[in-house]
Amino acid sequence: MTELRNQLAHWDKRYHTQGISEVSDETYDQMRAKLVRLEQCYGQQTPVTLPSSVRYKMKHPVVHTGVRKAASDNEVTQWLRHRKNVLIQPKVDGVAVSLVYSNGKLAHMISRGDGRYGLDWTEKAGHIPAIPQEIATELTDVVLQGEIFLRREGHVQSRNGGKNLRSVTAGLLMRQANDKQLRELDIFIWAWPGGTADMQHSLNTLTEWGFPLTAQYTKPVSSPESAAEQREAWYRQPVPFAGDGVVLKQMPPQDTSRWQTGHNHWSLAWKYPVQTAITEVRHVQFPVGRTGRITVLLSVEPVIIDGKTIKRVAMGSPAVWMKQRIYPGDLIVVGLHGHGIPKVREVIRKTETPPELNVPGKADFHRTSCLTYTPVCRQQYLARLVWLGKQLGMTGTGVRNWGKLADHYTFSGLLDWMSLDEEQLKAALGNVRGVNFYRQADAARQKPFSVWIKALGVPGKGPLPADWSLFRQENRLKTERNHYVQALEAEGVVASLQLQGVDGFTGTNPDSHN
Repeated sequence: MTELRNQLAHWDKRYHTQGISEVSDETYDQMRAKLVRLEQCYGQQTPVTLPSSVRYKMKHPVVHTGVRKAASDNEVTQWLRHRKNVLIQPKVDGVAVSLVYSNGKLAHMISRGDGRYGLDWTEKAGHIPAIPQEIATELTDVVLQGEIFLRREGHVQSRNGGKNLRSVTAGLLMRQANDKQLRELDIFIWAWPGGTADMQHSLNTLTEWGFPLTAQYTKPVSSPESAAEQREAWYRQPVPFAGDGVVLKQMPPQDTSRWQTGHNHWSLAWKYPVQTAITEVRHVQFPVGRTGRITVLLSVEPVIIDGKTIKRVAMGSPAVWMKQRIYPGDLIVVGLHGHGIPKVREVIRKTETPPELNVPGKADFHRTSCLTYTPVCRQQYLARLVWLGKQLGMTGTGVRNWGKLADHYTFSGLLDWMSLDEEQLKAALGNVRGVNFYRQADAARQKPFSVWIKALGVPGKGPLPADWSLFRQENRLKTERNHYVQALEAEGVVASLQLQGVDGFTGTNPDSHN
């Protein structure tokens, strides 16, 4: 918990004093939620405090209450069940502000700050064309609350994600920025505290004042289904802003004089499915494939990303792993890449005492290694058998069954299984699986010469000779094949296949199957 508090405090300081987000909002929210869960478990609670160096001096005319995030889709359904006059708006990914107009002229732009006090950004507002400096109204005072964001036409949240645009926006407002950069900023007004109770009239008025996005992206909802449909549309379709969800609002809200920070029962945020998730590494494995290729596989605490449960993350080669050296106990951010493939996005926290890991040596595993069984060779040897079974069209012959057979009968070569009868297979695999394996093995004996050559993993492309004798003659001229055949101890393999009566190895070959 201390580590989490320190990490969050560091991120808070960077964001509130410099406008820099070192991590995405998703990562920050998940780390904050993780701390809250731990504190609940141990009966502790740490109030969220701003860095001591931050001094918010300008008071908001109307408090920013914030909005509570729904913990689940079911909570959204329950929240909507007994409410009427509900509106839905996108939860725009930007920086919250108050715009204060006095007699129609912009008097102040105040950053959200702690909800009661914020920073004076009025000077920056004069360089953002999307913020009207004057509005046509007879009202003495108008207070608007909204989100300043970096406009991005055609942004699709489900495809593009947030791209940390909130951090970029905060940086432009908190640090020195030129006019060209500020002109890229826009504003979405999500509340007119103290405005008219007629929502349609409010939307029309905001449009007349120069805030057209509010009317465009505020919709009525009548049921959980209609809310879900609109949420999905804004998640999948192009919009001019990044957003991390939607906000449901019951209208009209409570009297603004009673607003308090952190207390808001009339609205609820419904976040989009997370595109990244924080998880802890449980194990690091180095599986060896059929050709000797070593990969790195992380077993992680299960997390759900976009409806997909992630339990394992492949890191590629040991060389890639060595650059980050991820160990059990490390806290990492995982996201989906390409066609839904889990990928490590970043390392959040390293374990203080990483365990010793037995990393296989690249020189120990290659195309001609582990053609016979040894304990060190187990992974590659079984991978060869899985490949063999797949090429021969044998079903129910995954790595688990091959492993059981190899252990039960102490296999040595790649074809030891062919000498097992039905009773022996049943003894190792059980009645049903044993009978199935026996039938698959019997069918494999009928496969042609060309299929068996591929199943044995002999390298090379192009048409094959009609039988083993011709292949062997040709093989002498091809270094890679010859190398492999020698390592395979091919004469013993051929003798086994001859004994089993496989075409092409017996000297009779009615069909070359080139």
